[in-house]
Amino acid sequence: MNDNYSKLVDIAYKMHSSGQLEDAKLVYEKLLSMFPDNLEVQNLYAQLNFSLKNYEIALKYFISIFEKTNLEEIAKMIASISVKLENYDIAVSYYQKLIDFSPKDYLNYYNLSLCLKKINKISKSLKIAIQGHELNKNDLDLNIHIASLYELKKDFNSAIVYLNNALNINYSEDILYQLGVLHKEIGKYTEAVSYFDKVIQLNPNNKNAMLNIANTYKNINLSDALQIYKDIEKIYPDDLLVKFFIYNVYYEMFDYENAIKVAQNLIDINPNDISYHKMLGDCYFQASEFDKALEVYNRANEIHPNDELIIMSLVEVYYSLSKLDICEKLLKSIGKTSKNFVELSLKKRELKPVINEFYQWNLTKKNDDYGKRKAKRFFYKLNISDKFNISEEEFINQNIDTTKSQNKIFDVFLSKNLKIGEDFSGKNLLIYSMHGIGDFFMFSRYINLAKLKAKSIVLYIPKSIETVVRDSFPFAKIFLFGENVSNELYDCTVSEFTLICHFEGGLKNIPLSHGYLNINDKYAEEKSKLDIFQTDKRKIGLFWQGNPTILLNRSIKLKFLSQLFNLSNTQFYSFQISKIDDESDNLKKTFPLIDLAPQIKDYADTAAFLKNIDLLITIDTSIANLAGAMGIKTYLLLTFDAEWRWFTDTKTTPWYDSVRIFKQTKPNNWEEVITRIYNELQL
Repeated sequence: MNDNYSKLVDIAYKMHSSGQLEDAKLVYEKLLSMFPDNLEVQNLYAQLNFSLKNYEIALKYFISIFEKTNLEEIAKMIASISVKLENYDIAVSYYQKLIDFSPKDYLNYYNLSLCLKKINKISKSLKIAIQGHELNKNDLDLNIHIASLYELKKDFNSAIVYLNNALNINYSEDILYQLGVLHKEIGKYTEAVSYFDKVIQLNPNNKNAMLNIANTYKNINLSDALQIYKDIEKIYPDDLLVKFFIYNVYYEMFDYENAIKVAQNLIDINPNDISYHKMLGDCYFQASEFDKALEVYNRANEIHPNDELIIMSLVEVYYSLSKLDICEKLLKSIGKTSKNFVELSLKKRELKPVINEFYQWNLTKKNDDYGKRKAKRFFYKLNISDKFNISEEEFINQNIDTTKSQNKIFDVFLSKNLKIGEDFSGKNLLIYSMHGIGDFFMFSRYINLAKLKAKSIVLYIPKSIETVVRDSFPFAKIFLFGENVSNELYDCTVSEFTLICHFEGGLKNIPLSHGYLNINDKYAEEKSKLDIFQTDKRKIGLFWQGNPTILLNRSIKLKFLSQLFNLSNTQFYSFQISKIDDESDNLKKTFPLIDLAPQIKDYADTAAFLKNIDLLITIDTSIANLAGAMGIKTYLLLTFDAEWRWFTDTKTTPWYDSVRIFKQTKPNNWEEVITRIYNELQL
């Protein structure tokens, strides 16, 4: 039998060695049937199946052999095959055994770390990789691998350290490129550009490095980024991605005219790509050219019916056109119950549909969904009570994910936030300003109502409104942003915006339409003695331009107000306090306009000046809310698609009885609005 065994083994081995693998396989299988427990035959058969890429069979036999022999070489085969089969749990187990066999072999640590990374055990993978690095600090692949693990953990500075190690071992464009990416991640844009430049020095045709230089410059200077993209376009005139980046820069620069040209060019190249139609429609929408936006979006909808992004874009346009019923139909056509329903119903002043629709949508989203978190924060501003049959446990209440404030004190306040509908009678209530100044002015009307229920009121506010708030709410303890507030002073907290959630009536019964904000008369009297007010002329204040990144569509160029300066017996005062566009700055010196900016240090000065004029004409910004809350006669200039808080009102507003609305009847048409005001003032 031994002779027979030796002959068969010899035949099989020669076949195996000469590449006659299938023939050798038959002989090995005959041997296994004769000698099933022979480890030599099992090993040869496993080796043959490995050569034939029959990895599962090979793995089965190698594991069986290892259990009987505990040989290091067999463990290596098992680990290697397990990786090929993507069976990383087995691979991890055997690489750990290999470390036990050879604790000084850094490759075992490296391979184990790779497997742990594959099964997403990043922290453990990093720990093992660093142990391997201690054994060999000069292995290129290991340094790059450790850098990738730190990158996954968002520890970009540590990743940079190990990539620099790798760069010292091998000065290559791939490592330089990744170093550029990491420096860009941590906001070191100059260093990032430097690394991308070095990539191009090694490979002048590395387009990704060129694009990354331009992308990095977007964080430094949009004009420089645009020029770089255009230079790249000269080299790659047919590259659609480069054209897309150029479009994005124009869009971010609010240069919709040029963005439209690029988007149209992309459509001409590929007329069936609806993403290019969306880009073009978005430009028209942002420029408030709603008819053109509808035309483009509808064309995209014909190419690809019921695409969700296109339908949602159509909803945005119809929402801006106040065609709320069409919005609702479109949303329902794609089964959408989202934040858009919230805004639709808010514009209609209907709270119940908001709650019902939003609640259903809320249930369909995972807790970590970004859209859900954002919508929760938005939705929490509304008045929700038990009458809608939604329990606190089912809904959001104070278990919401709130963006971490830069000021850690807000995190302390949030931990004591009132739940929706929670009674604070007899408690010490802290009200904190967490939104814009205009929001505080609008919703601070509820502070007086809160005083009737609470034991005491504490206010946490920005310094710019300190005097106005002290004079308006003398009963409150006031702390300014940055000051420490002892938690012994309050039992519960609420933001100014969410005060509405704790009083009946909601949006359909807004209380205190004037007179809840004021300043001491002495401030107004001091201003009244200034030479600029020693006139019998009608005194009109103007505010026409806010922060362009927030109030782009709400703002007006001063030239559009020029008709008003033809009014007789009228003195105009500019309440603009920040830098505005060069054109308006020049016109400001040309028109008969007294500039109050040098004398305005805070909102108390603004309020004092407001009490010395007959009328304020302003866009939708904080001064409009201050004037309305004080009961100052105000003409509020609203865009055609004004935000939800002004509802669909066109003449008056329930927020302030001294405010009269002058709203665009057509998008972008400020001339008609100013003419209406001019005619009104002529009378």
